[in-house]
Amino acid sequence: MDTKPSLARRVLLGVASAALALSVCACGNSGPKAEDQVRTMVDNTMAIFKNPSSENISNYIDDETASALDQYGIDLSDFLGHAFKNLTYTIDEVSVDGDTANVKMTITNVNLDEAMDAALAEFDKWSDTDEAMKLYQDEGQDGLYKKLFDLLYEQIDVLGDGGTKTTEATLYLAKQEDGSWDITNDADNSDFYAALYGGATF
Repeated sequence: MDTKPSLARRVLLGVASAALALSVCACGNSGPKAEDQVRTMVDNTMAIFKNPSSENISNYIDDETASALDQYGIDLSDFLGHAFKNLTYTIDEVSVDGDTANVKMTITNVNLDEAMDAALAEFDKWSDTDEAMKLYQDEGQDGLYKKLFDLLYEQIDVLGDGGTKTTEATLYLAKQEDGSWDITNDADNSDFYAALYGGATF
């Protein structure tokens, strides 16, 4: 029964990484000025994270990402609902220069690194119990994955009670041919993605 933290962390990181594969853009004529268009795009993106559902996420997730989640039996909307239940943000400044834009933000959330570490410690202790063996016999690896994520969600709740982290980050966007604004896919936005998870460094 492979239940050790190395596997468990790979599963957690796999789902967290899949969540960042969401690609959201806003209509190019959403406001009279480019700054308003960008601000609307960011609000729309954050709304997906803050209020996830299987329906609205399905519009922005590709088949490869969906397949990666299916192998663990984890619903992305359920994961996002827990991971971002404590997420708050402010848009502090919007700067537009031609077809590029920078958005300075202040983002607060539970640090997923801390939640993962606490959940993995609990999972490691639990994996040596008779309960763990019985669950594995009854439900196989899928049952262990479910237990792992239940523990993660419990730790997120614990940290959400006064244990959130606040991080400043800049989000970089590019204007598309149809006039919409989209998040750039390069490493420039790594700080923004980390801030979504409370400054996690995974």
